[in-house]
Amino acid sequence: MGKFSNGIFGNFYGKIGNVVGSSWRGIDYLKSLPKINKNRVPTQAQVEQQHRFALMTDFLAPLRPLLDVGYKNQAKKATAYNVALSENIKNAITGNYPQFLVDFPALSLSSGVLLLPTNLAVAAAAELKVDFSWTDNSGKGKSLKTDNVFTLAFCPELDEAEYTLSEATRENESLSMTLPAEWDGKEVETYLFMASANGKEVTRTYYGGRITVTA
Repeated sequence: MGKFSNGIFGNFYGKIGNVVGSSWRGIDYLKSLPKINKNRVPTQAQVEQQHRFALMTDFLAPLRPLLDVGYKNQAKKATAYNVALSENIKNAITGNYPQFLVDFPALSLSSGVLLLPTNLAVAAAAELKVDFSWTDNSGKGKSLKTDNVFTLAFCPELDEAEYTLSEATRENESLSMTLPAEWDGKEVETYLFMASANGKEVTRTYYGGRITVTA
């Protein structure tokens, strides 16, 4: 693949023969189409990787708004979502083919060096609530009172997710999520991370464990 700019006919986008012109983040590219052997049989390793890819794509696709924040700083030569997808395929899948499963404790929604708050905890509360709590440690490293909080609750049984975007800050020291009525009695996986108000600094992901929702 080659980069180009302002050819004799200007920038080229589209397809001519086996050459494709495209642009990403303001950089123009020319690349040739891959040669496809229709009779090629994938290896066992390729089949397994395809299954891992499908599993994690299905899981992460609805979470793109979280990942766009959590992996923003890692998006150098790929989108934030694609970086998150690659990392979680590598680190957050367990089991043996064809019974691959998402490894919930290893799941990552964010990547960065901003400090998480101290004394993080997650607990189920009445009226379908999940309570996240922490101690404000503003001033440690680059931590600020205005750092935004992002949370996720995922119900494996229903294959459904609920999340919050910037509904609390580090100085608030708590956030309560209200989950759907059909989640009553179900177990959910919980997560939290923080990002600076300008999005330039992000924490790693905190896994809050599995809790049972109560009405």
